[in-house]
Amino acid sequence: MPEVFDLAAYFASLKNKSAGGDKELAEQGKSKAPMCFGCHGNGAQGLGVAPRLAGQHPAYLQRQLRAFKEGTRKNGPMRGIAGMLSDEDIRAVTEYMGSLK
Repeated sequence: MPEVFDLAAYFASLKNKSAGGDKELAEQGKSKAPMCFGCHGNGAQGLGVAPRLAGQHPAYLQRQLRAFKEGTRKNGPMRGIAGMLSDEDIRAVTEYMGSLK
């Protein structure tokens, strides 16, 4: 099992980077993103059990938000938050999260 710790240490040592994406959509998502920071930390860096969103690929985050919204992925608070977002909001917020480092 020491190999797992070695891998974890290696990945933790890597510099954070942006996943890139659509800059115009990211700018639109910036105003909606603060609702995420309460659980996911400042700049969506991750906080406690809430995962890091900054720098994640927007398409991955879009799939997760849609799954929360549809109820196929279970989490009460996330279902409520995702339920308030239109498809356009989801695309914009996830592009913004992907643009962060």
